[in-house]
Amino acid sequence: MSKPVVAPGGLARLFSAAGLADVDERPLLIRMEHADFADYWEPFLNGEGPMGAYVAGLGVADRARLEHHLRAAYLAGAPDGPRSFAAIAWSCRGVVPSVASASPARRGPAGGARK
Repeated sequence: MSKPVVAPGGLARLFSAAGLADVDERPLLIRMEHADFADYWEPFLNGEGPMGAYVAGLGVADRARLEHHLRAAYLAGAPDGPRSFAAIAWSCRGVVPSVASASPARRGPAGGARK
């Protein structure tokens, strides 16, 4: 989560640096549904995403300590079972400048440029 691309504006900077025009980045609120703690914890153990890569890089003792604390937070004094958490996903779009500047007569179906 410490990589600049995951911070607000990170994708927009990356798209702009790639030469895209009319870059638009927006946060999307999503729900993460988990059947139980094991369902929540498994992607971390499999090394999925930036947080999974972090967990995969921990030693056995540190990983066990992290699991203990995350389990306590997940359970929050309640029995293990389904939980739903809000998360932010970033959406970003950009336009290839040659397409953005093409005249309407030169654009094909759905705004794509004709050759």
